[in-house]
Amino acid sequence: MSGAVVAVAVVIALWALVASPRARWRGPVATPVAKVAVFGGAGLGLALTGSGGMGAGLVGAAVLLSALARTPEVRALAAPVPAADDGGRPASG
Repeated sequence: MSGAVVAVAVVIALWALVASPRARWRGPVATPVAKVAVFGGAGLGLALTGSGGMGAGLVGAAVLLSALARTPEVRALAAPVPAADDGGRPASG
């Protein structure tokens, strides 16, 4: 198995366990650290392959989107919606 395949598998596992919305070990420190590792590594990988501008753009977009996701307006949009107690039946209409 090549190093690139192993690296991708590690990144997927890290994201699934720590950074995804349904991650088992989300936390105020672990999640941002995992995101920095994933997006920083991707940006570094792009820079090392000769696409430094694309790498910087990816990291910049990740930082901007993470900052916007922390605003109260966006957090309110992501608030869980209470489920209707309809017994699992599809809506009639």
